[in-house]
Amino acid sequence: AAVVVILAIITAIACEVLTKKVIKAVQAAEWWPLAAPLMKDLLLNCGYSEEDCTPELAVECYAFVCVLVGHHIISGCLTLPVVWSGWTGAGQVGRVMFLSAGLADVAYDLYDFVKKFALCFFSYTFKWLGAPCPLSFFILMGLVHHSLAISLVIPMNMKYFDLQAYHYIISSLLLAAGICYAAGQYKFTLDVQRKNEFMQYKFIVALQFVVIVFTRGFVWTTQFYAALKHFKAEGDTVFFVGGCVSGALMSFFNVVLLSDATKAAIKWLPKRLPQDDAECEQVRREVVRQESRLGAIGVLPPVAFGIGAKKLHAVGTVAVAAQKFKAVRNKNN
Repeated sequence: AAVVVILAIITAIACEVLTKKVIKAVQAAEWWPLAAPLMKDLLLNCGYSEEDCTPELAVECYAFVCVLVGHHIISGCLTLPVVWSGWTGAGQVGRVMFLSAGLADVAYDLYDFVKKFALCFFSYTFKWLGAPCPLSFFILMGLVHHSLAISLVIPMNMKYFDLQAYHYIISSLLLAAGICYAAGQYKFTLDVQRKNEFMQYKFIVALQFVVIVFTRGFVWTTQFYAALKHFKAEGDTVFFVGGCVSGALMSFFNVVLLSDATKAAIKWLPKRLPQDDAECEQVRREVVRQESRLGAIGVLPPVAFGIGAKKLHAVGTVAVAAQKFKAVRNKNN
């Protein structure tokens, strides 16, 4: 427990410092005027109020997700020696790397849980940490996702650290989250009226579809069954029942994500280049909708359940921002 707390403190300091550095880089980027309104709409979908959705909050949240992408990709890479060579074949270093990846994920979850709890229930006292966290968002992220991850990873690291199904599940979820979030962040920067950038958008839709189908479809289904089968064979009722409950919840999230990724691929891969502002606006609304679905490691934001859902501010703020962005870009060119 002491190790996890220490790692959570280190993670908190690192994430807060890195987020501030990324904020400066994002604010200086030429694409940020186009991405900012989309980020605001995403925050509204997550239950934040119009008053709280300031430009400062938008850039802070965008930067924080960039840091989270790095955290998950690094953690996921730490699992690869064990995934590739097995628990025994990975050697002592590989085994330590795998266990460290799990602890790194728990450390982040603990840090983010405490931060969201403080901003949800004691927002005035901790206003220096950021805008108030909506209760619905705290319930889904803090109570559902973070608590679930913390309660599962630590026991598995202690008792079933050598279980192959566990290795595959942890690795795939961490890397899938990192890849899909990175792709989603990049989508915000695209001017879809440009042919090459619209083609990049379609590539990202295809990439997210492949990653989600493989990790949350194939890997999750096969390895979740393998884990439950192992628990039952061991006569471990506690882990079997706990796995059934948590696995059912995660499976529900995965079905929603699989459905959404499939619909996005079917809808957008055959699409032609947007011809006018209205069609561009449709793509931008879709970007916000897709990223609203892709919650951290399978957790959906409140809009997915109709909790605190907001209408997308599509034609107004984004269209104006797009026109200003194109004017500045054309002037620079």
